[in-house]
Amino acid sequence: MLLGSGSEEFAQKTRNYPHWLERIPADRIVLSGSDPGVKHCKPHPQPYQITMRRFAPQSPVGHPSNVLVFEDSINGARSAIAAGMTVVMVPQEEFLPPDWEEKVRPELDPKLAEILPSLEYFDPTKYGLPGFKVNGGGKQMPPNGVPN
Repeated sequence: MLLGSGSEEFAQKTRNYPHWLERIPADRIVLSGSDPGVKHCKPHPQPYQITMRRFAPQSPVGHPSNVLVFEDSINGARSAIAAGMTVVMVPQEEFLPPDWEEKVRPELDPKLAEILPSLEYFDPTKYGLPGFKVNGGGKQMPPNGVPN
């Protein structure tokens, strides 16, 4: 797991989720804001490259393109793309720049696996992963690509 946060901010963000967090070994969490191994933060690819190396000894990842990344930030998406990973962007509307539709999205779109309005729309079967038990995939996107 890679976050742009430092250790204090991470502790604050995760204090209500200890049951979830305890499932992730501490050495598999990279906090690029305070990790001594990270010299360059997002959008540089180094945070994702370091995270992949930390997972690699126990994981048959092989190539960075086999890593599926969920990103909510533009710099995070650029970082994962630069690292050669498969990126699903779930942007937070309130943090999008004014030129998102005219400039930023057209730049990122061809490099992303997809852009989703919410993780509810994620369909793991598109990436060779098992489907959700409920209906096999996430909610279906309407033909116009804009959820109701």
